[in-house]
Amino acid sequence: MTYSLVMTTYNDASEIHQTLRNIAQQSVIPGELIIVDGGSSDNTCEIIKRESTDFPCEIVLISGKRRNISEGLNDAIRRCQYQYVGIAATGNRYESNFYELLLADAIHNDSDFSYGPIIGEGSSAFAKSYNKILLGGESGLKMNIASNHGCICRKKAIEKNEKIVPHILPFFELIPRVS
Repeated sequence: MTYSLVMTTYNDASEIHQTLRNIAQQSVIPGELIIVDGGSSDNTCEIIKRESTDFPCEIVLISGKRRNISEGLNDAIRRCQYQYVGIAATGNRYESNFYELLLADAIHNDSDFSYGPIIGEGSSAFAKSYNKILLGGESGLKMNIASNHGCICRKKAIEKNEKIVPHILPFFELIPRVS
């Protein structure tokens, strides 16, 4: 079964290439990747456009307007064309079968949602903020931590609730953006 994958970016030029390569190595490639940029002032969007030419699925880039993470994810989810929607984040690294397992779990259990932990890269802006703010560590300390959760959800469940992100992903807005 095919799924959509959505993510947001904001001044992620140093990390977006690796994130896209990681997504391209998934055992089950999404049918589409919808990326909403939150108003980057670096060359994040140019890198995404360049990567999209040989990416294994269509990349839809939505940019030009300042959005927070929740707004961006909701914009992306509204545009998805497949029954299941995966949520990704720049700076996370996914095991090669991560979305395959989530999708299989959701289908097998006839669930609206399936999620699992993601190990963040120690050098990513997200992992540094998580480590410093929530774990009391030094910014930049290299450690692999379960810094986030990835999920796949049934689009009709999102549509029924109108906006999913403020309900199941409020944690994103607790971490300040690091530019």
